[in-house]
Amino acid sequence: MPRITVCMAVGWSALNLPHYRTGKSKPLAELWNGQDWTVQRLPNPTGSNSSLDSVSCASPKSCTAVGTSFDSSPASFAGRSNGHGWTTQAIAITPTTTQQNFIGISCSTSRICTAAAWAWPETSPIIAQSVGNHRTIQTQP
Repeated sequence: MPRITVCMAVGWSALNLPHYRTGKSKPLAELWNGQDWTVQRLPNPTGSNSSLDSVSCASPKSCTAVGTSFDSSPASFAGRSNGHGWTTQAIAITPTTTQQNFIGISCSTSRICTAAAWAWPETSPIIAQSVGNHRTIQTQP
């Protein structure tokens, strides 16, 4: 069996936050290099209560993650890693939703990603696609 030398995991962390008892969290990403896990520095979206829910890596130097910020009303956000650091990414948002939460992502290349979300008040799933800097979104029937 081949040895896995690169892996990315995402989620949330509240252990080091002074407001943990109030339910505050921050996004978390960790990189496996074949021997150890290393916590990655991430930009925190607006507010301080957020998590990452899914990650997809087209290569060891191209990972995109989606998550949710829960401060006032749930709102989606995305981040991208180039192997050295993370940056916040723009996402497509439907004009008719009050809340939109991306829960899954798959990237076939470093420039093409497709994400799935749920939205409120709509009851249909939302699919968003990013091709380079062009983003499209559609609701499913």
